[in-house]
Amino acid sequence: MDSEHISQLSASIDKQNYTCTIQDSRHMYIIDEPESKGGANVGPDPMSALLASLASCMAITLKMYADKKEIDTGKINVNVELRQSGTGKSTKSTFLRKIQFENSISVEQMDRLNYIASVCPVSRLLSGEIEMKTIDTNGEEDHQKV
Repeated sequence: MDSEHISQLSASIDKQNYTCTIQDSRHMYIIDEPESKGGANVGPDPMSALLASLASCMAITLKMYADKKEIDTGKINVNVELRQSGTGKSTKSTFLRKIQFENSISVEQMDRLNYIASVCPVSRLLSGEIEMKTIDTNGEEDHQKV
């Protein structure tokens, strides 16, 4: 690993079905399930939150790059769709992205910006090897590759 970056937050759930309070070092927000799944629908569901993380990371990274390179893209829209096939460990997940710019840009700029979107931090995370670890009450790690 070239470098280590640690991000941390906590999710807590109490008596209201499926409404999770998420707390990071600066913000608090709600993740919930829709009423059709027994939730209160007071926040996005977990999968929507994941897609929001990916789409917003791409949009922010594109904006930073365009500003640095003085590319006048105008408004940037990033739409992300998740398609899954198979079941269990053989499930294949495909993220589809559609990026639109308010202003016309050259083909070369479009190609470069598409590449830049693909290497935003969340894209790299989801494209890399992922390992899930559980730490028990004794601080011992149990890990399983996903």
